[in-house]
Order: sequence, then structure tokens, then C-alpha cells
Amino acid sequence: YDAACEIDLPPLAAGQSYVLTTYDHSLGSRDEVARFLERTTFGTTTADLDAWNFGAADMEAEMAAFVSAQMDPLATPPSSHREFWRKRTNSRWVFSQPVASPDHPCDAGSRWRRAAFTYKDDDRNNWDHYMTVRATVDNAGNDKFILGVDGADRTTVSEFKFKNAALVNYTFDDPEFQYELCNVDDGLGDDIGLTVLLPDTGSWSCQGIEGGNPHINWDDFNPPPRVVPLPSIGDNLKLSDTNKQNGAELFILENGLTDNACD
Repeated sequence: YDAACEIDLPPLAAGQSYVLTTYDHSLGSRDEVARFLERTTFGTTTADLDAWNFGAADMEAEMAAFVSAQMDPLATPPSSHREFWRKRTNSRWVFSQPVASPDHPCDAGSRWRRAAFTYKDDDRNNWDHYMTVRATVDNAGNDKFILGVDGADRTTVSEFKFKNAALVNYTFDDPEFQYELCNVDDGLGDDIGLTVLLPDTGSWSCQGIEGGNPHINWDDFNPPPRVVPLPSIGDNLKLSDTNKQNGAELFILENGLTDNACD
């Protein structure tokens, strides 16, 4: 056959027969455009479909014009995946380096935490970190302890004592003494310990702190220099979804801060 095709069918057994079936299929104009956009873009959106000129007399010409416009940098300025990616990532190194330096704390996209201490205070790159405990009085006349790490004040607490009953009478009476941090976890109330000399054995041991990792708190107290007040959670400050399960309560600053301490 010149204008058709042929096929050889196997013989049928007694009582059998062949049935020839045909189907008609068509797409509506909206579905047709959606299929076209799925093939020529990174995906169809409702906005793309709503903006399409369905009243065009020649749909194929309309599609060709769309492709031409996508390839014309004047009609459709090219976007940069690298620019999009770098703007929304927050790569961090433990220490400042010529490349991948930490962002400024007040910049949009910076990460903040509620707990005063992190696992990095425990042991980082085989470097020990040390806490100082200074007794003081806040603006309301209440007794407080100022907790600092490596010379930087982190938070204030009303009570600070060891879990070990053998250390019930231990007093933090030396504001200059540096306690080596140990067994530090990120979450609020999680483990945090200090290396201390046990009176009954005369040996140094990591001892847990009652109440665990405290939250950052400077209420009724003159905070140290360069303390930045954060906005309310839900406005400019969002909870980081990836950290909801580990109790660390980490937050992302969506827009930059303009506090004087940021200068």
C-alpha cells in the first residue's frame, strides 16, 4: 500500500475474532498551552496560564513568539541560578577566612539561637573553651550570675549550681577562675558541664549544671556592649524549620537590623 499500512495477523482459533477500535482525543486550549509550557520552561504556573493570549488567531505562531521572547535578553532578562543560590544560602565557617567568611550578625539571613551555649563551646578543633562565673546584682536588686565564655559574656542566671550532691556547698567566689566547658549540648535545658575539682576524690571531673543550658537573658540588667535586641518571633524573625526537632530553637533573621550596635 502506498497510502496506508498493513499488518499480518496470526490465524484465529475457532470461535475467535478480531475487533478494531479507534479513539478520538483532543485537548482544550488551556491544557494545550499548559503542556507546551511544561515542555519549554521549568514548569507551568497558574499565573503563566492566566497571562497567555488565548484569543490569538494562530496558536502555533503565538507559541513560537513566546519561545523567541524567552531567547531575547531584551524581552526576557536572563536570571542567574548562582545569584539566586548565593543570595539565599548562609555558608559559615567556624573561623573567619578570606573565603566563606561568616555573615555580619545583623545581616538578613543570619542565624540566631535562644540557648546561651552550643556544642562548639565544648571542644572545637581540639581547642578547649572556658567559662567564667561572676556574682553580681541586677537593676532590681536581685542576685545574679554573669556567665561568660572566653572573655565574652553570654547570659545571666539567678541560680547556678552543680547537680552532684557532693558539690552542694560549692561557691563560685572567684570571678576570674576559668572553668573548662564539657558535655555541652545545643538545646535549652540540655546538658552543660564544667570541669571542677571534686572535694572527696581530689580529682578533676566534668560535672553537670543544674537546669542545663540556660536561655540568653539580660532582663533587669545592663547588658554588655554590642547586645542587639531582636524583633518579635513571627515578624522579621522566623523559626528555622530544620531545627525544630533538636530543641536548639534556632531562628533566621529575614531582614537586616539597623540597631546602633550593628555598626
